[in-house]
Parts: sequence; C-alpha cells; structure tokens
Amino acid sequence: MESSMRNVDFKANEWEVTTAIVNQVLHVCPGHFVTGPKERLPDLKVRLNKSPAGGVGNHGSGTFTMTTSEGKRFQSISRASDLRPSEGEKAPVHPQRKPGRTVLELGRVPFVESDDAKGRARRISTL
Repeated sequence: MESSMRNVDFKANEWEVTTAIVNQVLHVCPGHFVTGPKERLPDLKVRLNKSPAGGVGNHGSGTFTMTTSEGKRFQSISRASDLRPSEGEKAPVHPQRKPGRTVLELGRVPFVESDDAKGRARRISTL
C-alpha cells in the first residue's frame, strides 16, 4: 500500500525519513506492528519528491510503501499519532490507490537498517 506524506523537512533525505518512521511507529516494541523481540520487523520503502530547483533536497513531500496488511494497520493508527518524519511539523499521511510492484518485494525481503542500506547504496553508486 502506497501512502503520500507532506510537510517533510526540505533538507531531509530518504534514509532520515525511513529511520524516523521506523523509530516512531513501526519498530516500537511492544507496539502495533511488533509485539515481541523475535518477531519479523515490517519493511517500508520511502521516496521523496525531488526539488524542482535541483540540487540536494526534496520538495517537502513524498511517498512510502508498505505491504497491504501493514499499510491498512498504519493508516488506522496514523490518524491518532503525531508522525514527524523529520524535524518540523506533523506530517499528514494519506493513502493512495495506485498498486505497485514494490509491495510484493517488501513482503519477501527482511528489513535492513537505514545505515546499512545507505552504505550499500553509496557503494553501488560509486561503481
């Protein structure tokens, strides 16, 4: 399930937003998604819209994708929680109706910490 978000800090990158969502909502134990320490952690993919001015930064909005069951659960609790994906205001989250291929991938692969994924992406880009 894909959801859109607004009011993201313009200087934040995808890794910072992923870490904030994971630490505030998804991987809180015990919580809505993880009830025990040995339970599989839910995965998500964050994409931020690039700034129209170019350079480093984002447009202040973006999307994140989760599996359908986790996305529906997230939508039910996100209305009540104050999600702040970066420094700044509360970020409203709205579901989108576009199905994506990423949803199937997220259900199959385990969660990778943001720092590890950032390092991997950096090594791949240098090749």
